[in-house]
Amino acid sequence: GSKKIWHPEVGCGGPEVIEASDNLVYIIVDTQWWLTNWKKHPGINQDCEATNRTDFMRLFKDAVKGNKEKNIVVVMHHPMETYGRHGGHFTAKDYLLPVPGLSALLPFLRTNVGSLQDNVNASFQELRKGLLANVRLNGNATFVSGHEHNLQYIEKDNQRYIVSGSASKIAPAGMGEGSRFAYGGRGWSELDLYEDGSMWVSFYTVDENGDNEQLLYQK
Repeated sequence: GSKKIWHPEVGCGGPEVIEASDNLVYIIVDTQWWLTNWKKHPGINQDCEATNRTDFMRLFKDAVKGNKEKNIVVVMHHPMETYGRHGGHFTAKDYLLPVPGLSALLPFLRTNVGSLQDNVNASFQELRKGLLANVRLNGNATFVSGHEHNLQYIEKDNQRYIVSGSASKIAPAGMGEGSRFAYGGRGWSELDLYEDGSMWVSFYTVDENGDNEQLLYQK
């Protein structure tokens, strides 16, 4: 019955803190807000607690620092770590189709320059650097994201990264530094928090009809 279904508020980047339990906190971030050219959206940032990127990062730091004794899950659309196409990892098929030669140029550019939606993009790298610096200063967190159309679990520098974006589309996922699991098929992930404070992630897949649920990986 809640009328509030958008987190953070529309037009705001967050961070929005939701206390799910005594030992679990969600910090929700609108990464597209950070990447967007605000001049093209006159109504953006109205009535938001953070109306610029500096304030946003300060609030994020406070949110992490104030909850460092709990399990922190940072929820965002763009993945902090990924070995999919948005992370510059392409298959041989990506380089060959549809036009050999010309097709190879796009993966090369996305790997080295990146579109606004790719991890290598300078604007996203600035966001990523700030988020990680504040998390590392106060401990660790689990970053949950979508964007890529695959399933991934990565552990790197004491941080945990979950990519769960293959509900409607699928795309290849590779293995890289810190990779524990990668799957380029349909599926989703679940996080379970137990009374002793431990947290488990489970990845499931289904067939094209959404049937035949199968556990793929658990950590």
